[in-house]
Amino acid sequence: MSGTPSISVILCTFNPHLEILSWGLDCLESQQPPPGGYEVVVVDNCSDPPLEEAALRNGRRLDLRVVREPRLGLTHARCRGIRETRSPLLVFVDDDIGLDPDYLVNASRIACEEPAIGHYGGAARPRLDVPASPWQLQLFSYLGIRDHGSQPVTSLSDPWGKSDPIGAGMVCRREVAEEFVRFVCTTPEAARLGRSGTELLSGEDTLIARTAQRIGYACSYQPSLRLVHHIEAPRLRFRSMARLLAGHGRSYVVLDRVLGHPPRRYSLPGRAARLAWRLLYHCARRGPRAGVVAWCWDWGFFRESADGRR
Repeated sequence: MSGTPSISVILCTFNPHLEILSWGLDCLESQQPPPGGYEVVVVDNCSDPPLEEAALRNGRRLDLRVVREPRLGLTHARCRGIRETRSPLLVFVDDDIGLDPDYLVNASRIACEEPAIGHYGGAARPRLDVPASPWQLQLFSYLGIRDHGSQPVTSLSDPWGKSDPIGAGMVCRREVAEEFVRFVCTTPEAARLGRSGTELLSGEDTLIARTAQRIGYACSYQPSLRLVHHIEAPRLRFRSMARLLAGHGRSYVVLDRVLGHPPRRYSLPGRAARLAWRLLYHCARRGPRAGVVAWCWDWGFFRESADGRR
């Protein structure tokens, strides 16, 4: 494609399941082309073996290229993708995401019609290898599965609200993305956010949302943006879900620190009492299995709060 496309899709991956990645690329190939066209930039974040561009193309009619980021971590990979692209609008996808065919067209339309919105996303539904148990379904929001209904939700200042997009399928304007890169470069601890190998931290998507609001843009939930998140069976196991929730709790503390809001400190007896009370609360509300997993968020929060990095 000649010239700069109007949208760059940045797909960050680390040792992907190739069949699922291929499904996601097929979904990208099936996109209704937005005005100005789109490109796909795959950021290979230390995969072993490295991903080959020719294998990913595999006859697909995609404007696709592979770049490599040697520093392990999703935040580093997202920053590399931002640096490697020049489009005014960026769409971030993971290696287990399938965008609905009208996703990019709608993302482009929203950018034109809503100039005050700088960072936005939509609804995500699951694609499962095996049926989920009732206790697992209670925790799907932590896996990036959400649907806030048929009406947009937009906010200039509401932290942790429905207007914050999830990482999968999030769309942002270049000004927001470049400010995010500058922040990460000047705040080293910010690079801890996001998955890094077997570390299951998150929060880099929320940091982009806070970045957008700090430079005057609103964040928004847009129901016309819809995608599918493939969830492999091992991710639904009790241990995997517990590790994921603990990572979310730790990420909350790291994010607050990098934004200049260190968490409240608790004494050791205070932490123990709080954790005991939260365990009882979660189990009473969700039942024993989902309750213990949900409590792991609190355990991760207090673990990170007690860390020496302040």
